[in-house]
Amino acid sequence: MEFFRKNRNIIIISIFVLFVAYMPFMNNFLLWGHDVEFHLGRIEGLAVSLSNGDFFARINPVDSGYGYASGIMYPQLFLYIPAVLRLLGFSLMDAYKIFIFLINAATLAIACLSFKNILHLTENYIAMLAGAFYVLGLYRLSSVYLRAALGEVLGIAFLPLLLWGMYELFAGEEKKWWVAVIGWTCVLQSHILTTEMALVFSILFFFVEIKRICCEKRILLIVKAIVLTALLNAFFIIPFIHYFVSCDFQLFHTGGIAMTAVYLSQMFSSVVTNRGINIDLGTTAGEMPVSIGTISLITLFGYVILRVDTANKLYRIGDRVFLLVILILWAVSDLCPWGVLWRFPYLNRLVSSIQFLFRLFSIAYLFLTIIFVIILCTLKDYVKKPIIILVALILIWGNCWYYIESTVQTERVMSEEVTGRSASVDGLYLYNDFPDLENLYDRGEKIELIPADSGISIGEYRKQGSEMSFEVSNSDGSAVDLEIPLYYYPTYRAQLNNEDLEIEQGTDGVIRLKNVSRNGTVKVWFPEQPLWLVADIISLCTILICIMIVVRNMWIKRTL
Repeated sequence: MEFFRKNRNIIIISIFVLFVAYMPFMNNFLLWGHDVEFHLGRIEGLAVSLSNGDFFARINPVDSGYGYASGIMYPQLFLYIPAVLRLLGFSLMDAYKIFIFLINAATLAIACLSFKNILHLTENYIAMLAGAFYVLGLYRLSSVYLRAALGEVLGIAFLPLLLWGMYELFAGEEKKWWVAVIGWTCVLQSHILTTEMALVFSILFFFVEIKRICCEKRILLIVKAIVLTALLNAFFIIPFIHYFVSCDFQLFHTGGIAMTAVYLSQMFSSVVTNRGINIDLGTTAGEMPVSIGTISLITLFGYVILRVDTANKLYRIGDRVFLLVILILWAVSDLCPWGVLWRFPYLNRLVSSIQFLFRLFSIAYLFLTIIFVIILCTLKDYVKKPIIILVALILIWGNCWYYIESTVQTERVMSEEVTGRSASVDGLYLYNDFPDLENLYDRGEKIELIPADSGISIGEYRKQGSEMSFEVSNSDGSAVDLEIPLYYYPTYRAQLNNEDLEIEQGTDGVIRLKNVSRNGTVKVWFPEQPLWLVADIISLCTILICIMIVVRNMWIKRTL
């Protein structure tokens, strides 16, 4: 009871936030979302790979049924949590729901801790209200439920931690430089596009603080943080770069982003529903929520009204953050002339990789939370704590309640049985020359002979994950090409009687085995590449060394 009495406000706010954030999942079905089937397939594929003894699961065996390189091109470290839940007997739907709850809880905890350290807050309840503001942000909620953008939601969870780390690295306590390493690692292992956006703002932060960094000789510290981050994540970075530079995926042929801009009439609306898709400029009819809510507008104007003490350090921080938020919102809006990027193809391709301008809302809301906290810190000198807590929670809840109610009433749902069979592919990691998934589905699970009237016969094949094997019987000894039900990626290997077979890309992008002319057993598998193994070992050794250092330091402090 003593613990509850001392932490009553923190406990009440936490329960309130987690309850509201999870309300749409308090049922026995799963809400349909734009990418939910893709991420369900990623989780199920990882679980299947683990059950087959394939720990790294570079090729997802469930997505498309032909294998999909999501394990190489899309970070999946945190997906081991729901995948292990699947192996423990939870249904795919329950594993996904539990994972979302854990993400909500982690986001709240990380946000509270990070904003408390960034702004040196002495009042825990203000840190909790910062977490509430961040977790119940309208853009984040729509990313959880309508867009079902699991990777981006994970990235959003760790953005406050990364911001805290950047603060300590560039302007804070030098001995806390390791926070930046953890922040970068977590964001990178969540979502590549969030990492890309965070990198841009980290570079901007660096140049803003360049004078302090040079005067305090922090360059070596920054280099150390970068090197350690690279070593920790080498197991993902090396395979990713390998495929990024060697494969012409659809990912690299997305259109420009100018038409994905957001009207100001949409940007601050809180009366939005859990339906629709992203629509190009020209209309807003039937479009999904592309908003950060009315509370964002209140926060911006509230800061301007309450900004009275120019000597306060928080206001010096707030002024910079305020201008940055305005800049980001302008960049997201249709007022920004993104159309000129067409004149610069390489720059256009780089910027267009984020796919949708509204993704920048995640960065804008991160900084808006800082402004919200500064407002609370100003009011606490004039208003009693219970009033601040009550009014803040009412504003936060009022910003998202309509969307939450709309989500609870969503008609498109998936039962537990349907969820267990759900898997789809976004197509981004298919080759640009063979992007049509329907052709793959039409092929079915069969091996095709080229030419079809050859004298070779195929025995029953065995397929396990990204591996398959089968017997071939060649009656006339002629060379035949075989197209098998696995999508081609350049690091597959194939052997006939333990002798290598030539592999190339076949019809619809599947694997074609060249010149099969003898009887025997054909085996096709996806091996870990030598350079990838080196990267795996480097990451493992780095993790072990870091653990040893932490344990050693804890032991030293304990014995002093």
